[in-house]
Amino acid sequence: MADVEQVAQRPHPVGSPDHPRVRDYVAGAIARLGLKVEIQSTVVRRGTTTVRMARVENILARISGTNSTGAVLLASHYDSVPAAPGAADAASGVAAILETVRALRTAPPPRNDVILLLTDAEELGLLGAKAFVEQHPWAKDVRMVMNFEARGTQGPSWMFETSAGNGAVVAEWASLVPKPAGSSLTCEVYKRLPNDTDFTEFKRLETAGLNFAFVGGQERYHTSGDNAAALDRGSLQHHGEAALRLARRFASMDLGTLEARDAVYFALPVVNVAPHYSTAWAVPLALAAAVLFVIAVVRARRRREASIGGIVLAVVIYAAFTGASGYSGWRFGRLAGLAHERWLQEGPVLTSGTYAAALVACITAVWLALYVLLRKRFAAQSIALGAAFVLLAAAALSAWFAAGASYVVAWPLIGSLLAAMAASSRRPDSPPGAGRTAAVMLLAVMLLAVPAILILWPLAHAFFVAMGLAPEGGAAMAVTAALAMGALAVPIECAVERRRWWPAGLAAVAALACLAAAVTGTRYSDRHPKPANVIYALDADSKTASWAARVDRPDGWFGQFLGAAPRQGRPPALVQPWSSATGVPGFLHADAPAADLPAPTATLVRAVPTEGGRHVTFRVVPGREGNMLSVWVNGVPALDTSVDGKQVSGAFTRRAPDDTAWTLEYFNAPASGSAVSMTLRGSRPLTVAVAERAHGLPDLPGTAVTPRPASLVPVQAGDTTIVRRTYTF
Repeated sequence: MADVEQVAQRPHPVGSPDHPRVRDYVAGAIARLGLKVEIQSTVVRRGTTTVRMARVENILARISGTNSTGAVLLASHYDSVPAAPGAADAASGVAAILETVRALRTAPPPRNDVILLLTDAEELGLLGAKAFVEQHPWAKDVRMVMNFEARGTQGPSWMFETSAGNGAVVAEWASLVPKPAGSSLTCEVYKRLPNDTDFTEFKRLETAGLNFAFVGGQERYHTSGDNAAALDRGSLQHHGEAALRLARRFASMDLGTLEARDAVYFALPVVNVAPHYSTAWAVPLALAAAVLFVIAVVRARRRREASIGGIVLAVVIYAAFTGASGYSGWRFGRLAGLAHERWLQEGPVLTSGTYAAALVACITAVWLALYVLLRKRFAAQSIALGAAFVLLAAAALSAWFAAGASYVVAWPLIGSLLAAMAASSRRPDSPPGAGRTAAVMLLAVMLLAVPAILILWPLAHAFFVAMGLAPEGGAAMAVTAALAMGALAVPIECAVERRRWWPAGLAAVAALACLAAAVTGTRYSDRHPKPANVIYALDADSKTASWAARVDRPDGWFGQFLGAAPRQGRPPALVQPWSSATGVPGFLHADAPAADLPAPTATLVRAVPTEGGRHVTFRVVPGREGNMLSVWVNGVPALDTSVDGKQVSGAFTRRAPDDTAWTLEYFNAPASGSAVSMTLRGSRPLTVAVAERAHGLPDLPGTAVTPRPASLVPVQAGDTTIVRRTYTF
């Protein structure tokens, strides 16, 4: 925590005044551990027609092994977003790695090399990690990667992503990390999402790897709430335990043995174990469940406990219920948010635990009530087997198309089928009470419900923690809850025997209580502040300025900027001069005093005629070193483009009159600026708009700004000053 408190004193994004302080502190901490520190200072680029580049400073050190079979890479990033001190994201990873290295240094040298990498500019698009992978000679030595991240301020260190062929590394993680958290489902989901961490770049090295993050308390993510006081000590400790135990193991083994088939794995709460097995078992397990289903159906038919017609109708009804639950979850967060926007107090609906509990309780109540109604027409075994068929279809599809997700339904399904057979285990011609006692049968049913209880219900909670009540998160929660109700059909029958309504009544009361608590208690406050940024945008051409903010209700603190009658849309200086500044919902702006701020410049260096056009070179320079430059080029056809002598894109053409055909985003721009060269077609003038972005708001003479109340927090880029100027060459 001492390291976290030092790193996360203030926001320290790339190019900010606090960034060198954090770099020097971290480098000094490594040097005090007796290691030689290297700073990889370089420029890195990404993209073609939209080029993102930055000056980065990665921090590296290396522990030499005695008989190395490759290097183990311990990685995190030390930059933050402009709005957040970054205690969790990712000072926690930095501190965990520093402590891991300190512990490793107390023992004899390891067998394998251990590389410490603290990347820069992760928040700007993984640019530091890209620089290491593409430019640093140590990258070719890496055989095992462990990356540490955070998307919140609390919760277990979740191992949410792995490299391909993860069977061996998953086995080590499952056996060594205390209270393991993670599953192959998250790996399946994450590789289908646009989200990235530095681990995305490290996977290009084609090495084994594990990616860790804790995601609880996501409302503080990328806000000023991500500070040392809010960071959960248990989360930091779990990061460190995973890093140290796995680093010791991988540093001592033959890293050439890590290649293995992918694994299906999942952590079970309460018992704190992580079962794992090869994905080769996913399809056979689904086939075994299918065989078990057929046996259960034949058995129920012979005993006259179910009918084919009843099972088919139950399949249709339960499938419809599951689909309706998913749709309700998809819409739930939006509807609740709309209610708070129009009629209730504004509040953090998407991260409201009481709203999430109301959704799950409502789904539970609906199914329990529906079950009682179905029991008037269907046998209990028909309902249980109908739900099992839907689970079986899900198990088969996941086993074939996403083996890592197959465990979610496979094991609850097998438990449900065995429970169905256990519930009808007495001979059909035996009198009630003969054979196994009712108590033994009930105990067997409850034990067989454990897979659904330990897999599905915690998964519904995990979806909320990771995604909140965003449409995808709400739908995932709702479908998981519906699957859990189907997998628990036999225990439910034990509860609603003789068509009792009290379980549905209790669930309905819980749903109403949670909904009432959510409606009255979901509001922005000092404990749950509202994300809010203000932008000062200066048009250096016209010497006019605007305040702007993304808000729906411009009252309270925003009134000092937006006044009583703000205008809709973006202020002109916030966009390209050839684009429309209107049309962004929730974006309001008002006039502001024009400050005398240094503006970015673009200077023509040379213009050489070519066959059919000309070759133009211009230099863009920021008003202050370290700020971010956006260079926008209007739709002039071009054959190629280079930045500082390096080609970054081929031909591009104008798609529309207001088209921005090429964009450069340069973070931490040097005082000397950057040279852009283009081979243009035709003789039409080249229009270039340059916008410079600085963190914070300017000091305007005669204008006093009331400090932001505790119920409002900056988020992501935070308050920003933008100065735009246009040139024609």
